Amino acid sequence: MRISLTPHTTAAIRSFTVYLKRPIDYDAFEYWLFPLLWERRIGDYNLPSDDLLLRIKGVVALSRDTKTGPYALQVVQDKYDLELLTNWTLGDSAVIFIGRIEEATENILKASILRLCK
Repeated sequence: MRISLTPHTTAAIRSFTVYLKRPIDYDAFEYWLFPLLWERRIGDYNLPSDDLLLRIKGVVALSRDTKTGPYALQVVQDKYDLELLTNWTLGDSAVIFIGRIEEATENILKASILRLCK
């Protein structure tokens, strides 16, 4: 068997992490996430057609009703899962974005998720 190690001809896939110091309201987080996944937009900003958001993952402190807890976030393209972590100490949150993402989109993603923090 022969394995080819030729580089891809497309733009590089990269990642960046956003650290969140405060909890986010659960509903506000979904209100931010859903248009990003299914409409490719953040507020009034439409993601460029050549941006490709492959994955989002992390542990996010979310407030729901009167309780705040750590949630595992898993996103693969347009599918997502948020699961409450019962055996996890609540601390700073981190969200990792992976894909072919332009710098302008990265900056807007960072700013928009940071605005959600209480």
